[in-house]
Amino acid sequence: MAPRGSFDNGTRVQVLTLLQEGQTIDYIKEKTKYSRSTIYELLKRAKARGYDPAKDTRILLAYVEDAPRTGRPKNLTEAVE
Repeated sequence: MAPRGSFDNGTRVQVLTLLQEGQTIDYIKEKTKYSRSTIYELLKRAKARGYDPAKDTRILLAYVEDAPRTGRPKNLTEAVE
């Protein structure tokens, strides 16, 4: 199985734009190479972050950017800094 990579924010904005314009999910899948579940998950996440095309049709990067990831902090010594 190939490693999962993240998609470009521009492509995510394109998905939301195509949804706003009333394009079908199959058309969006063909153009962006996103799966159906990824498209719906992106829309769900954008709405949770304040995206509401009925009120404002602008699509902000805050709606589509990756969330910060948690992880082990880097161990930096004074010599490395």
